Amino acid sequence: MRMFLYRMYLVSCAAAAFIFAVFSFMQTGVEFDVRLLIFLILLLQNVNYQVKDEQASFSINYPLLFPVAAVFGPGWATILAAIGLISRDEFRDNHFTAFYIIGVR
Repeated sequence: MRMFLYRMYLVSCAAAAFIFAVFSFMQTGVEFDVRLLIFLILLLQNVNYQVKDEQASFSINYPLLFPVAAVFGPGWATILAAIGLISRDEFRDNHFTAFYIIGVR
């Protein structure tokens, strides 16, 4: 029962993110710019880097999404966050999140 609720939670979060992206694209429009590819390459290269402090650590990728949200709109920031934060470790041994949700192992 707990695993079923967890899977439903993951699916509902993905659906909410998709609905948010659709509504934000409806407001700002879907205009592709080549500069988005530069941000996507930066995100994919820096996916495993973290800044560590004495008490905490945080990902370096989230500050890269702020200019995307400010210049291109929240829809493109949502898409780049979904694609650009995927690490190579998620594709090893079928541990990709989509396979996990539907039960493929």
